[in-house]
Amino acid sequence: HVDVPEITENGTSLSGTGEAGSTIIVTDADGNTSTTVVDENGHWTFPENPLTEGEVGSIEAIDTNGNESGQAPVVGGDQHIDVPEITENGTSLSGTGEAGSTIIVTDVDGNTSTTVVDENGNWTFPENPLTEGEVGSIEAIDTNGNESGEVELIGGDQHVDVPEITENGTSLSGTGEAGSTIIVTDADGNTSTTVVDENGNWTFPENPLTEGEVGSIEAIDTNGNESGKAELVGGDQHVDVPEITENGTSLSGTGEAGSTIIVTDADGNTSTTVVDENVDVPEITENGTSLSGTGEAGSTIIVTDADGNTSTTVVDENGHWTFPENPLTEGELGTIEAIDTNGNESGEVELIGGDQHVDIPEITENGTSLSGTGEAGSTIIVTDADGNTSTTVVDENGNWTFPENPLTEGEVGSIEAIDTNGNESGEVELIGGDQHVDVPEITENGTSLSG
Repeated sequence: HVDVPEITENGTSLSGTGEAGSTIIVTDADGNTSTTVVDENGHWTFPENPLTEGEVGSIEAIDTNGNESGQAPVVGGDQHIDVPEITENGTSLSGTGEAGSTIIVTDVDGNTSTTVVDENGNWTFPENPLTEGEVGSIEAIDTNGNESGEVELIGGDQHVDVPEITENGTSLSGTGEAGSTIIVTDADGNTSTTVVDENGNWTFPENPLTEGEVGSIEAIDTNGNESGKAELVGGDQHVDVPEITENGTSLSGTGEAGSTIIVTDADGNTSTTVVDENVDVPEITENGTSLSGTGEAGSTIIVTDADGNTSTTVVDENGHWTFPENPLTEGELGTIEAIDTNGNESGEVELIGGDQHVDIPEITENGTSLSGTGEAGSTIIVTDADGNTSTTVVDENGNWTFPENPLTEGEVGSIEAIDTNGNESGEVELIGGDQHVDVPEITENGTSLSG
């Protein structure tokens, strides 16, 4: 007799073991037969499985003596595998798949990286084979040799920004990437952590750092990307005793804006009030074609025009702000206000659009020297035929001069003025004037000399 063949692989191919030299016969559901011979080592294989996945057929063996094992049922095995699922795509790359299958990632240069799915269906590349934004591919090959086929894979986000701080006092708060972990390390190396909520906000109700303590802060996102540590100094965590300025029928004083003042009488009754939140109205330093000024760093400057349209800009870390194009036209009546980072408002004050033009310079002398009049403080620019420029400034009396004319006699150039608000008159043609005088003609040369 001869035993029924043993099956060791039943996928896209069909393989197994049997008696050396015997013939293996597989019959499909339609009665078609496929045969192969067991090699000297007792192995046989059909490189292409005669049965499709789930098809019911039979298998038998006939040895070299003609003994038959008899037919035994066989069902076509699993001949496909799903594309790998991605669960993490950052500095590392992880996912799920069929246990025992091989995951292959190919980068943009054709280099491949492989890992095997563990018994729990999980796989990982501790270091992502693809850089952020790099276009590659991923596929899976199971233990039966079934291939999922390649699908496009793009290297995921591999960085996270340092957390933004919005409050640093008795509590510590800020913003960051939703789901990322915020880690604060104090001067002794102790760490405190919190998670950024779905709205991008995070908070430590009690500041991990004491006032003035130097520590660090960092963020780690859900992909394991690290922002790196940035220095953090514990903020102001105390408030001075209120100053009393009036103590009569009323009680008044000064204190830290936003703080609560509590007065307790002899019977233990309390009365409270809040210190006004004041923010200064923005200072204007330039009001012409552009609008600039100074204010509290981080506060928002809002300009509203005559039609109610608003324009905003933020005060930089040096206390300066600017609108490169003035939101108000010359003479237009609008308003300006500031709102600080705590939401305190300065209140609106009236603002009138400033001077946004300057006249072309007037010429009073154009000879060996060049002189004229213009708006005090404005700059006069003369450009010669070769594009060379000469400049002078209009004095407080409205006069300007070039002691030596920048243009030679008859040379065609241009002149313009730019005022202190940056308004430009535009260039106009200027021709160098008469710069010589003829030798005198003699008409009488006797006791008198005339010409």
